[in-house]
Amino acid sequence: MIGIYDNFPETQHGAVIFSCKTQIQELKKTLLIFLQELNEQIEHLELPEFVKQNIHAKMDVGVADGLTFDYFDSECLKHCLREVSNNALSTLDLFFIVRYYIINGVKRKPLKFDYYITRFLFRENTVELLVYHDKGPRHLAVEEMVKFLFNNINHKLLSKQMSPLILISIRTVGSNELSGDDWLNL
Repeated sequence: MIGIYDNFPETQHGAVIFSCKTQIQELKKTLLIFLQELNEQIEHLELPEFVKQNIHAKMDVGVADGLTFDYFDSECLKHCLREVSNNALSTLDLFFIVRYYIINGVKRKPLKFDYYITRFLFRENTVELLVYHDKGPRHLAVEEMVKFLFNNINHKLLSKQMSPLILISIRTVGSNELSGDDWLNL
């Protein structure tokens, strides 16, 4: 079934709850379009901690379909948008590969990549995000992955003149539960 990964890990490295004043169907559509655009992005990601070290990062996104993940391309986007129109996709499992490269002149030297599995759970007025770091060196920490998604989703929502997500709480491995502005100070 599209959007559901049958082997989603029971252990998570991060759990986040957002409140949402935007209609859930519109939020899902906005999220799906953002994910597909992320896969099409040619430029490296603007992640300040890496730019300083002359490291370029790129993300590839896959959407779950049972036991596998499909690359999130335009066909996958159309399929997912049809599901949203049919009031489906209350759960959306995604696979992120965060690729890192050191740039030295014109040469690109790859570093070890990070692999994340995430689950968005859409409910009336709330969205829960579960994050599992599958493997890799964690160049991009769980909190930074959440911030990246949060900031970019909110940017897309605001550009469509919709209400942004509001953080209710975040809990990650090794940290206490945080909320509101405490999270921004990580």
